Amino acid sequence: MDSEVIGKNIRRHREERHWTQEQFAMIAGVDTRTIQRAESGQRLALETLKAIASALEITIDELSKDHQEAAIAEFRAKYSLVDLEPVGRGVDLSPLLGTHAYYFHRHGTFSDTQADVIAEFEQLVQDYGDLWGDLEPLQRREAENCIQSFIHQLSSVDVTVSAGMQSMRVRPTAGTSQPFQWSVLYLAVVPGRQPLHALIREKGALLQLA
Repeated sequence: MDSEVIGKNIRRHREERHWTQEQFAMIAGVDTRTIQRAESGQRLALETLKAIASALEITIDELSKDHQEAAIAEFRAKYSLVDLEPVGRGVDLSPLLGTHAYYFHRHGTFSDTQADVIAEFEQLVQDYGDLWGDLEPLQRREAENCIQSFIHQLSSVDVTVSAGMQSMRVRPTAGTSQPFQWSVLYLAVVPGRQPLHALIREKGALLQLA
């Protein structure tokens, strides 16, 4: 058992009950110094731990759990973190086009003018994403220039764009098909000049097919 984890849990449970160390010591039938030692992460005798756990109406196993690690594990099981990079030019975005799906995220509050340009930009990216695999090199260059124009428009209305790509494992819902990898384009727009550098996505959330 990790004495530091136990100490943190003892203190957390005591403070949740709004007990002082002296009050807790009296309830647990130990001296105040023992509670101080416990909360500082010092090792305690098993009988003392039993008394403290009993006073808190929990088990020693519960006292031994690292709730921070458990919370992190729960977060990782439910969410994924997508790294984003600022998009300042059309050529910054073109290597990410042609993915299987995309997710467009608006973060913050936008004026009507900003919202209009953002909607046009989203539609443009979606259209080029649908066609990207069929475009010739010169057509792709034209697309980059068109995207560049919209990025300038977004900048002129004080909107910043970030983008990233993530591969995700997809399991078919029916049949005997094997799981397969999908690439997903993530786009995020924010008001102001500070770009978004990461996006938290709930696993299993619906995505727009490209």
